[in-house]
Amino acid sequence: MYRLVSGDKVVGVFEKVRFTKANKENGCFVECDRGEAEGIVAGGTVYAIANSPAYKGCDQVAVFDLDGEIERSAELDYIRAMSNMV
Repeated sequence: MYRLVSGDKVVGVFEKVRFTKANKENGCFVECDRGEAEGIVAGGTVYAIANSPAYKGCDQVAVFDLDGEIERSAELDYIRAMSNMV
């Protein structure tokens, strides 16, 4: 699972994401390994994870791995609680 954060706001917690980069030949986004990624697609939305001109106009996020079961459960509980407050 991955937690995406923009500034001090949690954008979301996602079980599956796709790391992307811009194809140098045509500018289209293509899937790639995390180490070479400039962006990420999560929940159907494209986010920038690097300062790349190809991702201009996309919200920039930091990506955090949620490794432990306890950490994931706590994160999901927090998201659910925050959703009920809106």
